[in-house]
This record gives sequence, structure tokens and C-alpha cells, in this order.
Amino acid sequence: MNEDNTSPSTNEGEKTTVNKSEIKTSSNTNTKKKFSLFGKKSVKANKQTSQHGSTVHGAEIHHVAPKQKNDLKKGLNSVAKWVKKNSLITTVVLLLVILTIGAIAWYLNTRPQPRTLNTNNQVITEYKSKLPELQKAVSADNNSAAAHKNYAVALYVTGNYEAAKNEYEAAVKLDGKDSTTYNNLGNTYRDLGKYDKAKTAYEKAFEISPTSINPYVNLANIQLYTLNDNNAAIATYQKALKAMPNNNQISLLLGIAYEKAGKTTEAKQTYQDILTRNAEDKAAKAGLDRLNK
Repeated sequence: MNEDNTSPSTNEGEKTTVNKSEIKTSSNTNTKKKFSLFGKKSVKANKQTSQHGSTVHGAEIHHVAPKQKNDLKKGLNSVAKWVKKNSLITTVVLLLVILTIGAIAWYLNTRPQPRTLNTNNQVITEYKSKLPELQKAVSADNNSAAAHKNYAVALYVTGNYEAAKNEYEAAVKLDGKDSTTYNNLGNTYRDLGKYDKAKTAYEKAFEISPTSINPYVNLANIQLYTLNDNNAAIATYQKALKAMPNNNQISLLLGIAYEKAGKTTEAKQTYQDILTRNAEDKAAKAGLDRLNK
């Protein structure tokens, strides 16, 4: 329980003839059909009904409507005159529209994205079944940090982040020395979009346990990919390496952060250091290959 949250052609044999006032269509079955032609028309062999007119067994009629075209032209001219006369109003309206669209795009881009959970997942199903029991345990002993933490884990896994946050907060008040609880609280703040609070919780977690990798990685991921603060992420990984020198996992993530920040020399050196310790490290080799292209 105390785990990290982490268009077809005419039929053959059919002939179409055009006279001055009618079109006769004959086929092998000697079927005849007539219709008059009015105005300018075009005849096209096609059994499918057209977008503009009717189909007569392989002959399609397209009517030309000059009056409609003139009406449309007059309408467009009227719109153009109005725009010219009211150019200032039009400009203001267009600017407002552009600004509105830009604001919407910015919001959609920057708002916290909630995680989606696979409710068919067996683990989630198991935690859901345990929720009543875990809630009872908290009610039975409200001063138990472990009870609050276990209930918080189940709430988080089943997608109830707000309730999970409350339970983690209760747990750290009762026991302020549990690094895992602070890390999990940081994950909950992160998923609720409360990045400053997440940072504080992660920092508390690796203050309590300097050699726990997860809090460093979770914090650096927010800095690097959510806040786009490359230098902050680099500093977090460097701090982790001070506590865990020569850790290849942290070194690799530091190399990636250097790459994202455009610090090619530092990234190359970091990957090379990894290969000095482990010549078969595929991720470090791939990093050097990217930078040497």
C-alpha cells in the first residue's frame, strides 16, 4: 500500500442522342424518355444524381442561373462597400476576434491536464474495492499517519486527487519524517496544477531522504517539461548527483536536460562520463549519436 503514485460510366450498349428540343436515350431494352431543354444546359453521361440538377438514365442536366450570379455579385459588392465605410469598426472587431482566439489557445495550452485512468485496470479495481475499508480505518484512528497515507494512496490511484491531497496533508502533519508521503503529496499537488506546492513537497522529501531518486526526478520533470525551466531542472539533477555520485540514471537525465537547454558540450561530457562507467549504456550512446550528427 505504501507505494509511489507514479462517378460510374454509361452502361455498355446504351446510346445518348441530342436533338434541338429533346434528348432521347435508347438502350437494349428500347426504353425512351424525353424532356425539354430550357436555356443553357450541359449534358453529361452519368447515372448518379448531380449536385445541381436531375439525372435521366445517363444524362445529367446542369442549369445556369445568371440572375443568381448577379444577385450574389451585388451582395458581395454591398459587403465590400460597408467594410470600406466602416473600416475602423471592422479592424477593431477583427482584433478582438484574434485576441479572443489567442487567449483561448493560450489557456488550452497552459492549463493543467488531468490524468486519465484506465478504470478496467485490475489494480484500480482492487483499490476501489478497498476504499470503504480504508476509510473506516481512518475513522477508527484519525491520529494514525499510516491510515491516512493508505487511504490517500487508494484515493489517488482511483483518480480522486483532491481527497487524496487532504489525506496526505493529514498524514504529514502526524508524521513529518516520511519521505514517501511527501513525494506522493507532491505528485498530488502536481496533478492538481499546484506546482509551487509540489516543489515544496518534493524538496521536503529529498531533504528527509537525500538518496531517494523519485522526488528529484518528479521535481525536475515539472521544471523541464511543464514550466520549461531548463536551468532549474539541471540544478535539481546536479543536487541529486551530489547525494548520489556517479548514478547513471540521474546522469542520463541530466544529459537530456543539458540537451534541451542547448548546452551541447555539457551534454556530451555527461554522456561520455556514463560510458566511462558503463561502455554498454545504450541510452548514453544514443545521446552522443544525436549530438554528433
